[in-house]
Amino acid sequence: MRPQNGREVENPYKTKAGFILEAYYKKEIVRKSLKKSRDYDENIGEINKKISACKKSINEKDQYVNENKKIVEDVKKRKLYIAEKNFLDLNTEKLSDVINQWPVLEHKIDELKKKIPLEKEEQKKLEQEQALAEKKEQYNNLIQQHERVKKYKEKQEKASEALEFIKNLTEEDIKEIKSFSQKLETLQTKLKAGKLRSWNEIT
Repeated sequence: MRPQNGREVENPYKTKAGFILEAYYKKEIVRKSLKKSRDYDENIGEINKKISACKKSINEKDQYVNENKKIVEDVKKRKLYIAEKNFLDLNTEKLSDVINQWPVLEHKIDELKKKIPLEKEEQKKLEQEQALAEKKEQYNNLIQQHERVKKYKEKQEKASEALEFIKNLTEEDIKEIKSFSQKLETLQTKLKAGKLRSWNEIT
């Protein structure tokens, strides 16, 4: 007998349930518990099946690896061998190129060796030219300095001569020079003004 108003075991009556209704609730509880147990067992079975399948797959892969271990190692060795061979082939090719080009390189080396003494000679020549140019410049500087000293000495000599001349002048000479200077100034003034009447005024 099912309860009214849909009050199943999930939402049972708390009071006034009655003997029959309580028995029904107990039976439903047992039935649901039994169903949960069966569902759990079924899930456990499925999980165990999956675990077994995984173990089987792992064992098969382990077996495959073990059976093909030598092949895998051989493949690795072959790859390493190919890489080494390619490396050796590349180096051999480069070495072959060097050997083929060696006569040309040797010829260039000989040419460079021949140029070294010439370059040293050129360098020596340039150094000599530079030293000569420096000496020439020093010589020109000395000549210019000598000319300056010479001119200075000439000025000094002229100044000394003038001073000596002045020292030998008498009072009469100085008066005569002053008189001559005054006459010269007067004549220059008249000449500028156009008042110079005859050449007798000059003498």
